[in-house]
Amino acid sequence: EGGPWGWAYRFVPYIPAYDIMGGFGGNSVGESGNASNPVAVLNRDADDFNDNWRIFGNTFAEIQPIRNLVFRSSFGIDFFNGLNEDYAYRTYENSENRSITAFGTNNNSNLTWTWTNTASWQTTFGDMHDFKVLAGTEAISFSGRGLGVATNTFDFDDPQFINLNTDQFATPNAYSNIPIQERLFSLFGRVDYIFNNKYIFN
Repeated sequence: EGGPWGWAYRFVPYIPAYDIMGGFGGNSVGESGNASNPVAVLNRDADDFNDNWRIFGNTFAEIQPIRNLVFRSSFGIDFFNGLNEDYAYRTYENSENRSITAFGTNNNSNLTWTWTNTASWQTTFGDMHDFKVLAGTEAISFSGRGLGVATNTFDFDDPQFINLNTDQFATPNAYSNIPIQERLFSLFGRVDYIFNNKYIFN
C-alpha cells in the first residue's frame, strides 16, 4: 500500500508528476486526498539498500536392514541474513508532509533446522490383507536475532552526508529484538490396514 504501485492507484490523475518549477507535483492544495506522488516515492527510495541472502537445503539417508522395514533420517536447514538501509527524506508537495529526514539501518539473521526420523514396515498376508506401520520423531529449532539503529534531523538531504554520525543528536536511537529461541519435539505414528483392496482403516 505504501509503495509506488499503491500510490499510483490512489494518486489523483490530474496532478502532474512534476510542477512548472521542476519540483514534484503534489496534493498540498485543494481537496486531492493524501496520496503521495509515485514518481517522487521512486526517486526518494532510490538510495535505499537491501542485501539479503539465504541458504536452505535438505539431506537424507535411508536403509533397509531387513525386508519390508525401512529406516529414514533427514536433516534440513534454512539460514537467512539481511542488511538494509532506509532513507526517509523530507517532503514538501504533499498535504501531509514529512518535516525531517530520517535514516535507519538494521541487520537480522535467523536459523531453522529440522531433523526427522522414521521407521516404516509394510507387509501383505495372502491376497486380502495389507498392513503398513509408520513411527517417527521430529525436532525443529529456530533461533533469530537482530540489531537496528535509527536517527533523524540532518542538515543535508544527500545520502553522501547522511549516516549515523552526521545527525543533530548525540546518540542515535538503537533498537534490537530480543534473541528468539523456539524448540519443538514431536512423536508421531500411523497404522494402515487395507482389506481386499477395498476397505481402508488407519
